[in-house]
Amino acid sequence: LSLLRSLRALKFTSVIAVAAIVYIFFVVFLYFILYMVHKDSISYPPEIPPRLPIEYWKGGLDSFLRGLPIFILGLTCHQNLFKIYHEMRDPSSKNLNSAGFISIGFAIVIYVSIGSFGYITVGDAVTSQLFDSYDSPEKPSHFSLIFDKFDPNRISLIIARLSLAILVMTAYPMQSHPARDSTFQLMALLTDCVKGRLNGYKQLSEIEEVIQSNSEVESIQENEGSRVESEIDEERIEEHSQELRGLLAHDRATSNAAQSEVVAEKEIIFSWPKHIIVTVTFCVLTLIAAIFITDLSIILAFVGATGSNAIAFIFGPIMYFKISTNSLYKGKRKLLTLLLLIFSLIFMISVLIFLVIDSVK
Repeated sequence: LSLLRSLRALKFTSVIAVAAIVYIFFVVFLYFILYMVHKDSISYPPEIPPRLPIEYWKGGLDSFLRGLPIFILGLTCHQNLFKIYHEMRDPSSKNLNSAGFISIGFAIVIYVSIGSFGYITVGDAVTSQLFDSYDSPEKPSHFSLIFDKFDPNRISLIIARLSLAILVMTAYPMQSHPARDSTFQLMALLTDCVKGRLNGYKQLSEIEEVIQSNSEVESIQENEGSRVESEIDEERIEEHSQELRGLLAHDRATSNAAQSEVVAEKEIIFSWPKHIIVTVTFCVLTLIAAIFITDLSIILAFVGATGSNAIAFIFGPIMYFKISTNSLYKGKRKLLTLLLLIFSLIFMISVLIFLVIDSVK
């Protein structure tokens, strides 16, 4: 699935992913109904404790610094926006806003509902693995008693786990597309930079040749002592130098103006070997990370505090100051932008220090 060239080719797998998350929603909602109906009739044996009470607010600076970077990471996870826009049948801002409103609204309703119903059903003993909180062979919960009564073989829970695996499997190709496209863009820019530097060396050598020829002609003129011929030669040399400078300036301007077109042409030229190598490399690195990293929340927090924070709240204010023509300290908008930039930098440094200390502990 990750080797497919367009997001449009993933439309059928996306339908399967939507069906999987809808099934998970109905299962979690059904478990919630069963618990609310039968919670008073459950007789708990000594080895199974009752449900822990619900905490409506779990505050603390450590929770804030650990959770906000992940939230910022989720805020910036719209890498497919431009590709979705270009693959629309009728690409327009209106259609893009409608698609974003429908998809984000659907995701909010589904995931908030699953989180709320699941937490009410399991209580404060819930973990990041929700299905293990319902029933686990190592640690049975109060809901295991409801399973024993209505679903002793845990068929619904097994299908829910399978649906979650399908959901993750179909979501990975959606993230591999922007990662691969960004890699190709970076490779193209690096190639252009190398070629531009070589062209710069070539232009410098041409200028040095002109200067050397000018000095040689001047020395000849001094030896001959001819004023008229010297003036004529100087005019020719000046004309030749100006012509060469104009050609060099035109070549430099044309190169800069055509840089984006060069990158676009490189995007059109498709190479299956390069496509396969980059995709397989991403898959292998992801597999290695999945095998050896036990707590992904730390990685997400680091990425959210650095890359996502920079994209969302640091690069924007810097670009605003760069293109703004007025004074830096004039206007409420610039003052708020400056405060946002300062807060983002302080937040990034504070979170990184906290995460390093927390990881060491």
